[in-house]
Amino acid sequence: MNEIWAVVIGTSIGIIVITIYGLLKNYLSECKQDNESQKLAMSSMILSFSGIILFGITSLIGIILGIVALKRLNKRKALAIIGIALGFITISFWILVIIFGP
Repeated sequence: MNEIWAVVIGTSIGIIVITIYGLLKNYLSECKQDNESQKLAMSSMILSFSGIILFGITSLIGIILGIVALKRLNKRKALAIIGIALGFITISFWILVIIFGP
């Protein structure tokens, strides 16, 4: 059973790293814009990422902020997409942990 959890956790971490790298690379290629929507998108990413430590609770807030930022932004949507993706990955990880146990 421990081997299965090692594979699940390793795969989850790998998916998170690949997602963050790809979307962050896309974001860095775009110009930075300091407005309210970009700050919402950045907050979304930070809260979704902190959901890894806080059992996915902040990931729900991160997903909501990411969706709001995604609707407000016309360009440079990468941070909002990163926040939403991280939120869903974190929540799905914790749901798997709750269902199958450690």
